[in-house]
Amino acid sequence: MKKVCHCIACEITRGSAAYQPCMYLDTTSLPEIAKKDPLEKDVEKRFHRKIIKAGGISWKFVSPNNRGVCDRIVLWQGRTIFVEMKRTKGKMSDLQKVFRDKVLNNGGEFACVYGNAGTDEFIRMLAFDEIRFMGNVR
Repeated sequence: MKKVCHCIACEITRGSAAYQPCMYLDTTSLPEIAKKDPLEKDVEKRFHRKIIKAGGISWKFVSPNNRGVCDRIVLWQGRTIFVEMKRTKGKMSDLQKVFRDKVLNNGGEFACVYGNAGTDEFIRMLAFDEIRFMGNVR
């Protein structure tokens, strides 16, 4: 089987002469990418593996008696990013939106990552330090 990366950066550059396979290629997850809409727990597992592989830290965030907190906290090169995971067509609850606003209003970084494509885009944006996260990643 030919190794093909499905991240957004590779999708854009694949046809060009300068194309190089992505350093984040994970062939074990290719069948998972092909699924139409994986469950949130599967998206979260894949997200965690990719963050670790890219050199970051990803912690599961659980806070008893505080509903609406994000799913993951990512540490990346001195940055702390609160990450909410969703299926491709998922929606944030009102409590999750309140949590997001608290993080952003206190100068923190927050991202809502949608599906496997959102995971790949999130990793790409981290790797190239393109933006400070304040919204949705699809």
